Amino acid sequence: MGFSLEVETKIVDIEHGRFADNRNSSVYGYSFLVNKIHQNIDSGMSRDQAIKAAVETCIEENILAEYINSTGLQEVMRMLNYEYNHADEIAYRAYESREEGREEGKAEALTEVIHKMKERGMSIEDIAQITSLSVKEAAQYYEI
Repeated sequence: MGFSLEVETKIVDIEHGRFADNRNSSVYGYSFLVNKIHQNIDSGMSRDQAIKAAVETCIEENILAEYINSTGLQEVMRMLNYEYNHADEIAYRAYESREEGREEGKAEALTEVIHKMKERGMSIEDIAQITSLSVKEAAQYYEI
């Protein structure tokens, strides 16, 4: 006898301003907080300063204030800092992957060009001069 479960989910874009009709909702509060952090960073604050200032603004404006006060300012800042560090790590890894892909693509293209030059009878010295590589670097591609 098998069981099945049907689940319906709702994905919410938390861009600030979309929840202005319900200032007391948690989603509005989180949206406000994240937007305020982004504004603070854009104005030149460090990530830590931006997070602290945004949390303080939330308390002043009574947005998520109950949660922040019950959880503790330092714990909320630690959680937000973790989220931003994690997001930064993901973004950095994506950037590194793109860069690795570009470098691999360049190396493959250079190898192909050098092989075509070799097939046309060009010397390693001429290939190095045309590709702006040293003779030693060109020779590595030449032998592949």
